[in-house]
Amino acid sequence: MRVGAQRLDSLRDSQMAAQAASGVMAAAMLRQQSAMREVADWELAVMEMMRELSQVVAEEDNGAL
Repeated sequence: MRVGAQRLDSLRDSQMAAQAASGVMAAAMLRQQSAMREVADWELAVMEMMRELSQVVAEEDNGAL
């Protein structure tokens, strides 16, 4: 009986550790997704700025002709 109880305790401890690790992994994944969204937003902002700069340069080139 005692060995069975020890095994159950060990199993419970292992399950609790696995749940804790899963929680840490989920939190890390959420942080990663947030960082990826920030990078995507930054890339869009840079692309828009580059488009605007290209238009300014094209307008200046057309005005110089």
